[in-house]
Amino acid sequence: MSRYEGLERANYYGDRRVAESMRVRAYEVVDVDRNMRARLKLHESLVESIEEEASEPVEDYLRACSIRVENDDEHGLLVVVRSDFQVCPLCSGRGAVVDPNIDAGGLTREDFDHDPQFESDYFGGVFDMTCPTCDGLRVVPEPDLPNALLAQVRAFEDDADSFLSEQLAELRFGC
Repeated sequence: MSRYEGLERANYYGDRRVAESMRVRAYEVVDVDRNMRARLKLHESLVESIEEEASEPVEDYLRACSIRVENDDEHGLLVVVRSDFQVCPLCSGRGAVVDPNIDAGGLTREDFDHDPQFESDYFGGVFDMTCPTCDGLRVVPEPDLPNALLAQVRAFEDDADSFLSEQLAELRFGC
């Protein structure tokens, strides 16, 4: 790998859009109803860690924490909690981001001076892709998790983010 390729690789895997697309979440929002209740599918590893900590089945533990639990053939174990919406932190409410393959290494004035059509296309959104965080919706649900579950979600996401940081560092340096 040449020095230039190494820098490009490091820049690409150091980009927050790339990291966000690889991030493992503690839960997936299945849907949000008109009453602002979100149905969440808990990550399998989070369910396992709850079961290890609790001395009872996870469904009973969640119900004891005043969390409504549903079983769904398609999604498995779902919890229902109140939710709000916030502007997507990645795209700032645009619903799209520039594809990191285009500008993760940075662009200079020279890139645009050499190819005026590229500048027009870049600023015109030709290289945009759907935001990986909000899937183009411009907002993301922010579930109001009870404290008992919130602590476990934070611990799960801290561990997942730590692993992702290691993974990205290895990718940046060609491992």
